[in-house]
Amino acid sequence: MMYNLVMIANFDIEAFKTLFNRLKHLIGANITFYDENFVVTSAATSPACPFCVMIKTQHSQNCDASDRSAMNDCLRLNNDGFDYFCHFGLKEIILKMSTGNETYGYVLVGPFRTREKLQENLLSIKNLANSCNVDENVLLSRYYDVAEFDEQKCQSIKTIIYVMFEHAMHNNILKLRSHTLDNAILTYIAVNLHTDLTVENIANKFFLSKKQLVRLIAKRTNMTPKQYVNKLRMEKAVVLLDTTDLSLGEIAEKVGIGDYNYFIKVFKKFFGYTPSKHKKGNAN
Repeated sequence: MMYNLVMIANFDIEAFKTLFNRLKHLIGANITFYDENFVVTSAATSPACPFCVMIKTQHSQNCDASDRSAMNDCLRLNNDGFDYFCHFGLKEIILKMSTGNETYGYVLVGPFRTREKLQENLLSIKNLANSCNVDENVLLSRYYDVAEFDEQKCQSIKTIIYVMFEHAMHNNILKLRSHTLDNAILTYIAVNLHTDLTVENIANKFFLSKKQLVRLIAKRTNMTPKQYVNKLRMEKAVVLLDTTDLSLGEIAEKVGIGDYNYFIKVFKKFFGYTPSKHKKGNAN
């Protein structure tokens, strides 16, 4: 089964589920893959942690908010990953999966018990049992089934998962759209200069957000989409000026600029002189 994410072209979800479940048997914790927009995917271990299932029955919004906050911190702080305490006081590991400047997802590993939070956890369990009419003994039993956190184990988990994703990239189990999509976008722009090439229109054509489009084009050209489109339009305008007898108004339309005065303005800004002066210079 192949799963399409925003930044990922090929994602063998069954292969990842198998790898995650095998790793779960070693570390005793669940693993879930989220896309770059913090949306959970089907690449996750099963079954879910029984203790978390009971907690989410009462506090699902807090659990989701805790996960999103960790991923957001990872992105905001430009951090490749760290361990943190969730809203209930259990330890989890968040890892940012990226290549170059492109972040394509996050891996969440956990939960884990810690000795430092034991008394706090036990009090939270007691309060939850009393307030929500949940069997405290069942909660305690499932709590102690949660694997205990170990710093050395944490570092090993990070290393294994990063190696796993590197292996997946090299063997096309996971392939980023940006590796092929940027070429398609640049080609599309080049052959459609006569059309209304706004950021929104191009992004919609390739099912991207405007922010993702800007990032892809900047990575490839060191320009904004508007700058790149205008560059190609002006280069095409010069070719038409040199090789045809079209009027400046007709050339402006052929390069996708319907406003004649705006065409003159962009041309002069790009080359330092007007298209009329360019044509006269070539005639001489």
